[in-house]
Amino acid sequence: MSKKTIEIDDTLEERLESAIEDVKNELESYLDDNEPDSLPCLQNDLNYSGAIHEIIDGSVPIYTKEINDAWYLHGSELEEAYDDAGVGNNPRENNGMAAIYYWIEQQVNEWYSDKAEDIFEEWKVKHRAAKLKNVEIFHVSASDFEQAEAGTWQADLLAAAVKDALTGDYDQAEVEPAEQEAAKELAGFYWWTCSPGCLPDSEAAGPFETKEEAEEDAIS
Repeated sequence: MSKKTIEIDDTLEERLESAIEDVKNELESYLDDNEPDSLPCLQNDLNYSGAIHEIIDGSVPIYTKEINDAWYLHGSELEEAYDDAGVGNNPRENNGMAAIYYWIEQQVNEWYSDKAEDIFEEWKVKHRAAKLKNVEIFHVSASDFEQAEAGTWQADLLAAAVKDALTGDYDQAEVEPAEQEAAKELAGFYWWTCSPGCLPDSEAAGPFETKEEAEEDAIS
């Protein structure tokens, strides 16, 4: 009796890893293009144009030997994925390619559920840093406004606030209290765009009570 040795290549895991990497790239591209406030939905957002379907479909083997090898090694998992999809009662539909599709889809969904939020959080940190790269955030106190030299933006802002407060006829004695009150209201955090080593190229925006509020306004 002669014996034969048959080699079986297990490529299914490699195909899955490739699909996951492509889905990850699709997620990162979507985040860069759309700048969402929350993690996008895999199906409703990323797959809106069919991109995820194309990735998964392109990961399914098309050659009979590779398909048969996948079934020989992972048959029970493929049958279970097909049953979970609820699309029929023939796991070997389309030569077994349908079940492989649903298995890859299932694994991609599980990966997205487990890992996508981390990728989104990392993107938010990098995105925030990139947005704030040429933004300077600083605090201006009430005394800074009161002591500002004529012609500076602080002095101009204070003068405008006092003018708005003292409408109609007013006594000179009212000016100083009005300046003090206006300076208090103007005190806070401001931001402007400013390339490193250069003068600001935008007007100061503010005031904001906290640095975080100023940052949020700068990147909005």
